[in-house]
Amino acid sequence: MSVSVWVVRALLALALLGVGYVIVSISIGEGGPQPASIGGINEVQQLYGGLSEDAAYAGDDEAPVTVTVFNDLQCSECAAFQVESIDPLVEPYVRPGEARLELIHLSVTQRMLTLTALASTAAGQQDRQWQYADLFARNFESFGETVDEQELQSVADSVPQFEVPAWEAALDDEEVRQIIEADAQLAIDFELGDEPGVVVEGPGGTEELLASPSAEEIAAAIEAVG
Repeated sequence: MSVSVWVVRALLALALLGVGYVIVSISIGEGGPQPASIGGINEVQQLYGGLSEDAAYAGDDEAPVTVTVFNDLQCSECAAFQVESIDPLVEPYVRPGEARLELIHLSVTQRMLTLTALASTAAGQQDRQWQYADLFARNFESFGETVDEQELQSVADSVPQFEVPAWEAALDDEEVRQIIEADAQLAIDFELGDEPGVVVEGPGGTEELLASPSAEEIAAAIEAVG
């Protein structure tokens, strides 16, 4: 897969989003991209392996509470938010069926459209979006904000029971681009700024935590609306 193909894909998604983002540079270095070493595979599998996943969702679809996570996987603070604030919710709430997670992609700055959102959403076509997203977040420091296609493919190669050719095909899927467009609009509707946010909805109401809430704050919201 050539770098130019990834640029075209990003431009197509950008046009659909209708926003003035500037594509982040794709740094491949002299001599072309080198395979990335992916860490955290066992940890991610322990967390998300065996959970029901459906596109953007992880957890039982009959769970009384939905935790909608707005995040930009291609930013340092946001990657840390995924690991520090969202992952701790899986064992006490998601695995027992008390809550399910929904991932909504946004860009926290107007300087880039993240190719990671495209790659992660495409993984959702195989119901592996949360595993892909969490693996990427755990390896963000080694990738940096200028991610290249080799690094994104290395993450795909590390997701268990994942069909990489099907994922590559999904990168060009119209449905994937429509999902990204809808995600961007939803983030606008909630007036999200330059950091991750969470909306927790259950039978007891809805709580909006739109400024990088901690795991403890999200857990309290789950308890309040559940």
